[in-house]
Amino acid sequence: MLDLLHALYGDVRLAITYDFKFIQNQLFNVLLRARLKFTDRRFLLIATSYTVLWLVILFLGGCALLQVNAFALVQRFQESGGVHFTALALLTTFGLMVAAALSLLGWFAWKHLRAWWRLKTATTRHPESMTVDPESIKTLLTRTLLFRGLAAADIAALAGAVVAEEHPAGSLVVREAELGEKLYIVFSGRVEVVREIAVGRTEPIATLQEADIFGEIALLALDRTRRRSVRCLTDSVLLSLGRAEFEQLVLTRLSRDTIEQTVQKMAFLQRIPLSRHWSPHAVASFARRSVFQEFRPGEIVITEGRENQFFHLIHEGEMRVLKKDKEVAVLTTGQFFGEISLLQNSIATATIVAHSPCRNLILSKTDFLNFITQDFLIGLQFEEISSQRLGRPIFPLTGKSDEVPHV
Repeated sequence: MLDLLHALYGDVRLAITYDFKFIQNQLFNVLLRARLKFTDRRFLLIATSYTVLWLVILFLGGCALLQVNAFALVQRFQESGGVHFTALALLTTFGLMVAAALSLLGWFAWKHLRAWWRLKTATTRHPESMTVDPESIKTLLTRTLLFRGLAAADIAALAGAVVAEEHPAGSLVVREAELGEKLYIVFSGRVEVVREIAVGRTEPIATLQEADIFGEIALLALDRTRRRSVRCLTDSVLLSLGRAEFEQLVLTRLSRDTIEQTVQKMAFLQRIPLSRHWSPHAVASFARRSVFQEFRPGEIVITEGRENQFFHLIHEGEMRVLKKDKEVAVLTTGQFFGEISLLQNSIATATIVAHSPCRNLILSKTDFLNFITQDFLIGLQFEEISSQRLGRPIFPLTGKSDEVPHV
């Protein structure tokens, strides 16, 4: 029943199949699983037989070199009480092996309990309210992407509604799949956005710092659930804004589309290497033209040999690049693909497959070409990147689009 609920609602806390992995021992775990997976019983039987045969030959060869009768040697060994000594040695060795195995299991259990206790402590740790200068709050709000265009009276109203919270390093501010009732603004310190890839396992997605905003998705979504977890990397002071205040002071002044475009798109574009140095106008133009699209693990995004009509910028997740069914690269957050086939008006020569749950910012072919032609510096940037990927100048076109090694 729990597995059915987990499949219907996608809540990892409803799952009964746990995949506990210790980060420090991933290599050992992977090697052990691979060893068990590819073990051939016939090979083990043949190897064991050869080992026994080799030991017998070694014993008989040693007896021949020492000019000793093997049967007489065995009989003399039994008469001298060597069997009892051997049994004692074997029992001692076996006891040490059992003790070592129990110690290893105890160590694993201790590591798991310590990780569980740390997670529980971080989750149940309550933030401490603190007093922050109202003028400092107003100054910070005017620096945020979302609120800097508001009137002074609106900024003052927001400054009076937010609550300053002090969160220690390592604590979880929000947890994935929980109901979200607050929006947060980083006043000081650094926080890390992480996604849960298995029960008890997370991976970082982005790092947020002063004047960055998070938690707005849950306030805008119909199901009101958190999409990602956020953990403090350092001791941090966060400004929280409740749902009621958010709807009264923000949604009455900014549309939902504006909030999504500003916080999720523009803040992301200002962090990644591709667009970090773009002008504010270019960042806003890209954010306005692009749309979010999500992909499930295993879903094909671009197919080799077919026409491509979109430029993709990975917002979250990993994409695999396949050439003739062979993986040649893995693309992660902030990386992009599809620009060469759009610039050359050619077919895709690689297949792109979602390796994990992915969320991309995509532009249609028309929007992408219009975007890069409006700013010649960005056009030159894409020309340089594409030429480096091709290993030759992308312009002028040579008519050999089938030799393009990238999409």
